Amino acid sequence: MQKIFIFFILSISLFFNSCSTDVDINADWKDVTIVYSILNLNDTIQYVKINKAFLGSANAYDMAKNSDSLFYKSINKVSLQQGRTNSNGDWEGYGQEIILQKTTDIPKDSGIFANDRNDIFYTTEKLQKNDTYNEYRLVIDVPNKDLITATTKVFDNLTVKEPTTWGSRKVNFASSVPYTVKWNSTKDARLYEVTVRYWYYEIIGTDTTLKHLDWAQPRMVSTKLEQEVEMTLDIDGPGFFKYVQSQLKPLASGKRLSRRKKAIDFIFLIGGDDLNTYIQVSSPSNTIVQEKPSYTNINGENNLGIFSCKFDETIPEQEIDQRMIDSLALGIYTKNLNFLSYNQAINFYSNTDE
Repeated sequence: MQKIFIFFILSISLFFNSCSTDVDINADWKDVTIVYSILNLNDTIQYVKINKAFLGSANAYDMAKNSDSLFYKSINKVSLQQGRTNSNGDWEGYGQEIILQKTTDIPKDSGIFANDRNDIFYTTEKLQKNDTYNEYRLVIDVPNKDLITATTKVFDNLTVKEPTTWGSRKVNFASSVPYTVKWNSTKDARLYEVTVRYWYYEIIGTDTTLKHLDWAQPRMVSTKLEQEVEMTLDIDGPGFFKYVQSQLKPLASGKRLSRRKKAIDFIFLIGGDDLNTYIQVSSPSNTIVQEKPSYTNINGENNLGIFSCKFDETIPEQEIDQRMIDSLALGIYTKNLNFLSYNQAINFYSNTDE
């Protein structure tokens, strides 16, 4: 029996998972291409990852150590074009085609698969959104294969209603009521994730180091794609202090000091409909039925992967309430983590813009 070993990596900070599949087959080998690309109109560079399946009679793990098993010897062209899919299902291009370049300069982590080579295609061309032409089409020309294509709708904005960059409302996770975040969903975006970034100092001797913790909130899904709807997230206050407790250890010497005026960033990450479906399908099963269907939006026979869009928006430098500073120093979850109370830090706050 021969083995085919499909290699596909999905890495995203926000929305990134790793996945590999072992499949035993008796049928003849087919040229299977695996594609991964998540566009972000906020980014200055876009990446497309292209791998291939491999087949052989040797041990699959041994074959995986050979980079020629993972990458094509050559790819004629990889390109992106802005446009739209019309009512007939045909592609209408808008503007010039963007030709992606190949780089081997991004190192790959060691592991099961070979890391002496890591082919990634990229472009530094600025991607734009147009109300009429709101899609991008990916085209991959692999020798001896039909063209591999995929399309995704893109978005480049998010309307955050609370908190705001100009408001006077202070963040207080020490309150008896949850802290509410509000925003309007973005057209064509399905998946939403908010991360609370908390900034603090560690002071050891004469060294002062600014650090942060990223507290990710549960993902939320918009019920509508074609229009905006208001979405709200109630952040559990005690959950914040429990999270800080889980991430930090008491200092043998020194102290910690919360920022005050620039203590919290709210980072919003939104993703397309296809990305949401891929994550749902690829997530581990929590039932006795472990077999899960595969999902791909890459067109063409024997092609797999995901081509979608994400976008990030940050509401930075939110001031926190004095009660929250005191709760970090004196509260039941974090009182042993060497945080200074507001009164202990008042001179520091008075002399800085923190």
